[in-house]
Amino acid sequence: MVVGLAGCPAKKEAADAGGEEEVLPSKAPSAPAPDDRIPAFAGEPVAIQPAYMNDAFVYASVELGVAQRILENLQTAPRVGEALAGLDVVLGKGQALGDARVSVSARPVFGQAAAVHKALGARGPEVRELAGEPALTEDGAEPVERDPKTGRPIYSSEAWHLLDQANTLGAHVRIHIPKVGPEQFDALWALGALAQDDLWSTACADMKARASNVRLCGGGRGELAIGRELEDGVQIDLYLSFGDVDEPDTDRRRAELARVLAEPAAFATPYLTSLRGDANVYVDGPATVELLKALAIREGVDALPRLGLDAVDAEAEALDALAKLRDTARVFQGLALEIDDEGDAGTTALVRWLPIASGETSERLAAFELLEVDADVPSVAALCEGALLCARGRGLPNRHRLSELATGVYTDPKVLGELFEDHERAALLIAALETWPNLLGAAGHLPGSLMTGPEAMVARNALGVTDRALGFGLSVRDAGEGQPFGEQWLLYARSTALDLNTLAGFMGLIDVRLEGLEIDAIPGRIETTKLPNDEVEGSYYAVYDPKADTGEWGWAVLADDEARLRWLFEQPRDDGAAPLAYLEVANVRRAIEGVPELKRELGDAAGLFGDWGLQVQASQSAEGPQLRLRIR
Repeated sequence: MVVGLAGCPAKKEAADAGGEEEVLPSKAPSAPAPDDRIPAFAGEPVAIQPAYMNDAFVYASVELGVAQRILENLQTAPRVGEALAGLDVVLGKGQALGDARVSVSARPVFGQAAAVHKALGARGPEVRELAGEPALTEDGAEPVERDPKTGRPIYSSEAWHLLDQANTLGAHVRIHIPKVGPEQFDALWALGALAQDDLWSTACADMKARASNVRLCGGGRGELAIGRELEDGVQIDLYLSFGDVDEPDTDRRRAELARVLAEPAAFATPYLTSLRGDANVYVDGPATVELLKALAIREGVDALPRLGLDAVDAEAEALDALAKLRDTARVFQGLALEIDDEGDAGTTALVRWLPIASGETSERLAAFELLEVDADVPSVAALCEGALLCARGRGLPNRHRLSELATGVYTDPKVLGELFEDHERAALLIAALETWPNLLGAAGHLPGSLMTGPEAMVARNALGVTDRALGFGLSVRDAGEGQPFGEQWLLYARSTALDLNTLAGFMGLIDVRLEGLEIDAIPGRIETTKLPNDEVEGSYYAVYDPKADTGEWGWAVLADDEARLRWLFEQPRDDGAAPLAYLEVANVRRAIEGVPELKRELGDAAGLFGDWGLQVQASQSAEGPQLRLRIR
């Protein structure tokens, strides 16, 4: 839905020149489009929670009552249900819950990251040893020895030192569960009595010696859990490594553990104090990048035996990619999700991006300011009445305005595409949290160096057609239980007559010819052709409106038959200005079953959606674009 988050371009001449003219295809103003499909999110901010730590990459809290309902309504496989057994009691089942909340935060553990990165870059003897290269001695090269029983390499103390440093990298998760009943945590402490802490025996003994309230301590090769009983509830700290460790309980890891457990509670920063809702989550962009850096460094060490010294180059390349992906005119620093649970009435959520604290933020947010538009299109209510799937948008983002945000690698679509291909995980995370406006701005530089000559000219013309579209709409009727899509569907784009002619020219290049058509109920000229795809039965219709004082306008329509085209022109209309973009699925399960390929892919998992309905809407606010969601 992010593609609908910026203003529509003005008329062709204005859009091409970067102008700011109002778009008015109709002679008389259309009715203003209501913004009432999903209510605006409301509620008071929630206080800083007990589990929140400084410099975390994620913060979350949920009311105990909401957590209970999630557990009750969760449709899971039997073994998953067994794993959750007893959790409802820990969360206060049968108690007076009030507004008590479970809270969580997680922060990267990267205290040794700089030292490990420096050692890799130096390519010293310990790095070459881990890479499987013979260690150089005065007598010449000697192969790395291996334990005759385990087959593991016998490394030098310097190599083990580097591995030990790398093994400290990971994440620290803190969970706080409030106390609401006398026997609430008995099942949790019973787990503590059963925990196998042999791998962490020294660390756990130290913890219990220093603090009498440690009731749970134990873990495996990649994690350690510490549970403490507090006056107001329980605090659980998880120390998670990026990978399994043969000997996790070392002096260095115990020192790192003591350091991270001493982290103070989070400061009352604006982005934390602004969170609302029965449940909420904030994911911080800069802290997430620190996590990705630590992960890249650890992966570099892990890859040494497999890739040799090429792993050092891969680690450096991954860190360089992180820097390049963020070295641009960023607008946002993180993403917040706020949820309001209304019981049987459904669940409403808001996704919003928090602007960075910068003097340039206001200027950069101006790229999202909307032009006035009167597209004169069917209302959202009309498109969605009786539909299984419906959508409407007021046009694609103005690439030329957003291109001001595309600096650094975002000015070159080819280089940017290569970064996304080579570092997909990191690139997608950074884009979702911080740089998606810059990614949209990069579209303003298309086709760039991706194409040359005639191909580039065709691409520019095609992009111009999409730029000038005033709006899009979709309506798919409900074909019935278990029936595939195929009847009573329609997709339209509101466009200029000039762009309809351009589309006709593109079709001519692939030997598709349009024929004239007359429909009494539809004024203006109509041209049509059958869709060439045998799997989708339908036709393309170009409808040219009668000439208006504001110019020549029309519709590009795909529909299953003429009846749906007539239906389109019978519907009540509005100016199409709001919402920016809207999608509604009346029944998610039936929509999945209507697409055979998707049904086969998901299998029985489609049944997990029950008879859920889904609504998603893109809106604009003073802080920038937002997404409203509703599940009912």
